[in-house]
Amino acid sequence: MKPKPSQAKTKSESKKPADRRRASQRTTKRDRLVRLLKARSGRDIATLSRTLDWQPHTTRAALSRLRTAGYGIEKLGPHKTGGPRYRITRMPAGPGPARG
Repeated sequence: MKPKPSQAKTKSESKKPADRRRASQRTTKRDRLVRLLKARSGRDIATLSRTLDWQPHTTRAALSRLRTAGYGIEKLGPHKTGGPRYRITRMPAGPGPARG
């Protein structure tokens, strides 16, 4: 027997509390990028691309979007081998990171 329309659960009601909690605590690749760039020694494009499974041009575009969102990103010299490294020197002002 089908439940009456008034008794049917909506999608938000049918989700378990753990499912809702997991969705709100989801770590995005942007969050991972920010965490990687907080390292004192910074990270180079190749390392970021490999870690995030992105193409190098996608990684450079993500750095540009972070700058646009208000993050201060410093370009450091190369570390032994590889290209220049980048690190976050300033977080955006305001209540939280802007999503774009």
